[in-house]
Amino acid sequence: MGEADQCIAALENLLSSPLPRYMRLLALSIQADAWVTKEDTHSDTLRKAINLCTEILDTPNLGLAWKFKALTQRAQFYERMNDQKKALDDYASILAHTPSGSSANKRRDWHWFYNAGFASIRLLGQLQDWDGALALAKKLAQTSGPRAREAAAYARRIQLEHFIWQDEPENAAPETGKPETPAQTAS
Repeated sequence: MGEADQCIAALENLLSSPLPRYMRLLALSIQADAWVTKEDTHSDTLRKAINLCTEILDTPNLGLAWKFKALTQRAQFYERMNDQKKALDDYASILAHTPSGSSANKRRDWHWFYNAGFASIRLLGQLQDWDGALALAKKLAQTSGPRAREAAAYARRIQLEHFIWQDEPENAAPETGKPETPAQTAS
């Protein structure tokens, strides 16, 4: 029996008894990670890990930190299964919450927020959706979080590397689709 199997068995034994909520959530999270560290990682073991994350997410009154952790784990497992759509959906669930609250919670929430954001940008890039990646990088850059400048630089790099030039609303061409002539701008 390998180390991952031993860990899974020990956690199964632990989870079969009543546990405080925090210990139960931690055991489920560690068990999900143990499933994907097995050498025979294939869709069955990844599915078991995903199900454990879903079990965490189904916990009543789940705190935001645990929700973000479980969504991030599950998204990473979906990525390993090459199911980018489900991974992006889980990351989007995190990005729907802009961090707020006490400084300790805010710092932790920003971690998960940017983790989901930059992972989504990476996935959108793999899918060649550079407009989507740019829009998300700009969204992250508009936040007041600790990695906003990094996101702005990333957005700029995407623009330059993929030649994406979006007109600002005040600089947009007229609806005719033709550029304005000097005579039109003078009137």
